[in-house]
Amino acid sequence: MTQKCWHIGNIKSRCNELKTCTADQLKEVNTLLFKKGESYSVRIANLSKHEGDKAYPDRYPTNDDSVGIEIVGAFGAKTAKYEAVTKEQNQSLVWLVTTLQSLLSLTGDDVYRHPEVSYKQSSEALTANWK
Repeated sequence: MTQKCWHIGNIKSRCNELKTCTADQLKEVNTLLFKKGESYSVRIANLSKHEGDKAYPDRYPTNDDSVGIEIVGAFGAKTAKYEAVTKEQNQSLVWLVTTLQSLLSLTGDDVYRHPEVSYKQSSEALTANWK
């Protein structure tokens, strides 16, 4: 691989988000996520590094093993939300995701919106529909 895209950022704990952590995993996640004396950004970065040491699919995808698809839309300063994805954008997205799934042997479980896996704006790609 000669190219890398920095589209994901820090990843969340998959087992924590899906409520599937063992007691030991949850203790590790909470220790990192709620460590006193560290800023939120440092705690998130430390959790992301911890998660990144796991193999996929035990963790969410990272910049090292994912393909990012950007859907361009304006961010409303007054609403603090991204605008809805257009019909044409969704049509293109369906084609692109279907093609990538076929070429890369991916399933629907391998396709995510940024806010599901990382600490992004919750309205990002909220109305994207590739299924």
